[in-house]
Amino acid sequence: ENTTSVLRYAYTGVETLEKDNATVDEYLKIVTDKKKPVIKGVKNKKVYKKKSLTFYVKDDNDIKTIKLNGKKLKLNKVKSGKYKNYYKVTAKKKGQNTVTVTDLNENKKTLKFKL
Repeated sequence: ENTTSVLRYAYTGVETLEKDNATVDEYLKIVTDKKKPVIKGVKNKKVYKKKSLTFYVKDDNDIKTIKLNGKKLKLNKVKSGKYKNYYKVTAKKKGQNTVTVTDLNENKKTLKFKL
């Protein structure tokens, strides 16, 4: 949801928030979020001598989109282990790769790397 609709929910009262199974605190957390998503397992401008590279993405509120080389990926959340609740991404394209992650509040993080 965009910020406008989040603010509308926050100001329309408790009934709307309860119906949507959310609290004012949850909505305010999203509205005030200024932090970019976190990407682990890949570094910006690094060259990896591999055929593929798996890395992980997370945000305090949640991810809206993950794009790899301009293509929107299906969100695949890890269910257990070290990266539980992160989204798993695997890049396989030889050469330059770009990953752009956007959270629910439109904060973006972009990394470029080579395989």
